[in-house]
Amino acid sequence: MSQLPLRVSTQTAAVLHEAHNTITARFAYDRYGLYEYVRVVAGRIARVDAFHVGLLHGSNRVRFVYGHDDPVSRAYPPNGQVAWVVRHKQTYRVSYDAGAALRAESAAADVVTVPLFRRDRTGGRRIFGMLSMYCSVPDVYDDNAVHAFEWLAGLVARVLARHQEDLDALRLLPADLPGLASSSTRDPVVEYLASRVASLRRTAEDVLVGGELTLAAAHLQQVVTSCVEIQSELAEMSLRADDGPEQRFLALTPAEQRVALLVADGHTNQRLAQELGISANTVKTHLKNILRKYAMDRAQVAEDVQRHLVR
Repeated sequence: MSQLPLRVSTQTAAVLHEAHNTITARFAYDRYGLYEYVRVVAGRIARVDAFHVGLLHGSNRVRFVYGHDDPVSRAYPPNGQVAWVVRHKQTYRVSYDAGAALRAESAAADVVTVPLFRRDRTGGRRIFGMLSMYCSVPDVYDDNAVHAFEWLAGLVARVLARHQEDLDALRLLPADLPGLASSSTRDPVVEYLASRVASLRRTAEDVLVGGELTLAAAHLQQVVTSCVEIQSELAEMSLRADDGPEQRFLALTPAEQRVALLVADGHTNQRLAQELGISANTVKTHLKNILRKYAMDRAQVAEDVQRHLVR
């Protein structure tokens, strides 16, 4: 079935055409550059006072890899935008709930939060993150802006998915073949950190050698900018570093996930039953299924769930 053309203005369509060509040519592997550019493109379509990129992991956590000063993993509130998008699997707009989900997380006057989808192993669509455009002025994001933001989110999702597919394909190749560098020097994270730290060191050396206040201020601004970029990129790298704990947790049913979270906190079966309001036999059934799916004992499951939660 053919898809209908995107309902945007001619001017917006021209902006999106340019964005597509730039993103596919320049930002396939430059995460920070990709997010920074998409923020600029969104700002050409409508006013954007703040722009966030969040990636999901687990049943109730999100890590903001762009737009937050502190990109740590955090549990998202059940009444906020992230939960709304995850629950409804569609774009959030203020008009959908009179701004209730927005007010639960932000003091902005208008927002559009668009889900990022990728194909799962069964061929279905799974939300793995979202883009959020905020404005301090109400009623800024009309249908033209929302349709454009959704198109941009789809492009970002495809770029991220292709990168992950490339990594998955690379993992299928034999490791430590003759003539190849050792795993430690071949690790892209190590190589990335080495190059960025070297750049920061050279900047600091230029400040020490230059000695001029104006030159020092400019170089220090470069250091700040580089640190922001590294912080954002490392936040996303950490999500990709080991998705085993996440995948095992997501393989559980919602009821089993609630049990697993309490197991990770060290609760006994009796406490589990009390906390969840279920019988002891039901707790045992859930635990049996969890241990079977994890192929681990109870202590190992608790440790694995904790590793998932702190990512």
